[in-house]
Amino acid sequence: MSMQGWIVRSFGGPEVMQWADLPTPSPGPGQLLVRVHASGINFAETRMRAGTYSGQELPFVMGMESAGVIEAVGRDVSGFAVGDRVFGRARGSHATHVLIDALHTLPLPATLDFVQGAAIPVGWLTAWHALYTIANARAGEDQAAGLGGRIRLHRAGEPQGARSRGGDLLRSSAVELEVDHSIG
Repeated sequence: MSMQGWIVRSFGGPEVMQWADLPTPSPGPGQLLVRVHASGINFAETRMRAGTYSGQELPFVMGMESAGVIEAVGRDVSGFAVGDRVFGRARGSHATHVLIDALHTLPLPATLDFVQGAAIPVGWLTAWHALYTIANARAGEDQAAGLGGRIRLHRAGEPQGARSRGGDLLRSSAVELEVDHSIG
């Protein structure tokens, strides 16, 4: 079985990306093979393609986040099954199929479509990293982090959930998200 993906064999501008036939990988231990229905695009990918992203080797398939349906489950994976709708973070996501570590994968809620699911992993991880690794957020503290607008973390220990205010989340970079998240 073969798949297709946006492969980069030399660094440069958008012209170095080629839609190419590639061998479909088999999931190893702890991995899922996902048929991609949508993938997200991030600034880091422009740097990867240009050769200015630390440690990026050639060749590589573009993409860092996607959403789709599980086609195969590797050994030692529990909680996922063939046919499950999922989203996750994995290099090589701009392809028809991608291997995703089960630890970097979440079930896609029925209330989200594939495009919405594919937009979550890298942005969410960036905000999480800013709050917990950089700002060292702890239970009972108020924290704030910026991510293409404002994200505000309410006092730790309040219920989880998210909602947008002030504009259309997908069209406005000036949107404010209120994120309630329990810490610790």
